[in-house]
Amino acid sequence: MSPGVVSIIGILCAVAIFMFLIFRGVPVLILAPFAAFIVMAFSGENFIEGLTGPFMTSMANFIRSNFLVFMFSSMFGKMMGDCGAANRIAVNIAKMAEKSTKNKAVLGVFALIIIYTILCYGGVSGYVIVFTVMPIAKGFFEKLDIPWHFYTCCGFGSGVLTLTTLPGTPSIHNIMPTTYYRTTTMAAPVLSLIASAIATALCIFYVIYAVGKAKRKGEGFLPTGEEINKYMGTYEAIHTDKPFIVCLIPSIVLLVLMNVIGIHAVASLIAALIVNYIIFYKELGKPWKSLNEGGVNAMTAMLNVSIVVGFGGVVSSAIGYSTILDALQSMGGPALFQVVVATNIASGVTGSAAGGLGITLENLSDRFMATGINPEVLHRITSMSCGGLDSLPTSGTSINTIAVTRLTQKAAYRHTFWLTVVTPLITTIIACFLANMGIV
Repeated sequence: MSPGVVSIIGILCAVAIFMFLIFRGVPVLILAPFAAFIVMAFSGENFIEGLTGPFMTSMANFIRSNFLVFMFSSMFGKMMGDCGAANRIAVNIAKMAEKSTKNKAVLGVFALIIIYTILCYGGVSGYVIVFTVMPIAKGFFEKLDIPWHFYTCCGFGSGVLTLTTLPGTPSIHNIMPTTYYRTTTMAAPVLSLIASAIATALCIFYVIYAVGKAKRKGEGFLPTGEEINKYMGTYEAIHTDKPFIVCLIPSIVLLVLMNVIGIHAVASLIAALIVNYIIFYKELGKPWKSLNEGGVNAMTAMLNVSIVVGFGGVVSSAIGYSTILDALQSMGGPALFQVVVATNIASGVTGSAAGGLGITLENLSDRFMATGINPEVLHRITSMSCGGLDSLPTSGTSINTIAVTRLTQKAAYRHTFWLTVVTPLITTIIACFLANMGIV
């Protein structure tokens, strides 16, 4: 066999082992260098040179480009939770669902999705929202007798709409492409809005179908809510007496500064932090704890993502990777299809939208730009593509949500699969056709 074929076999083996072991709970800090070693062994590369070269270079480049956004975004999300604003927003929306007289179960699930969408679009991390929203959702799910496994439908709000699809979203997945494509977070606004509408329509159809099916089977909050009932005593909601609209002000400031005025994401986040403290200084007291914990969370997240990007750097330097890219280019079809395939593969391999997006942008953005495709379209399609196969059972966010809600993969993952894997894949493919028609 040629060196390229042997290298490809090594890449496939590394990917398979990566996915298997991460599903088994092996920390990515250990797993990424191990998987990189497999790639280098099959490619005939020196392990130490590979680690100190492509691995560390890719890690360092990614951290340099994205750390400040990670840090201040995490600080903002933590402060929104600690001051009670996130809780107040969630409670107000939940009450609307409880007041309904018809289709309470369907409206209850949509209320959860709306809560996640508003909080994430307002700058709160989807990874940590579950700790704020879960106790609130448990209350109205139980009251409305909604099967608890429907909680994972929340992923549509945090893992589709506000992760990659809506224009102007402050998620890291929408900010990262701006560095590589020289775009803004409002890239391809019309295409973004149409894609969001398509994804929402698919979500509505699925939720109505799934809730109706559960109702016909006689399902209620129990039995999937049994474990969370036992565990709920450890949670204490954080409250504030501030009005609902006041709780939205810091997020509104962030979105206006970043998307309307066009101020850099980091500066916008800092301004939103200041506004948050001015409004909620009584609830927060000394903000150092929130800022410190948010910063620590950011460093942990950054390390996990960047080390995966480091693994991607080793893969991209292997001869087999060049063979794969050449195959992608020669397979024909629209160039945007190559963007979708390459980004989804990277996200699926790593089980991380940010990790997959980082690998793709770090190694393929120049190649994509050379195709002559409108940078705004490249931004939106690349961003949307990282939110498809990232949500396989190896997804850290999915695993975290299922663990915190005391659900099981068997009971709850099906909603994650249909809403955050199938739905974004269909939406992204349709968006590619629309982009080829000239919609930006």
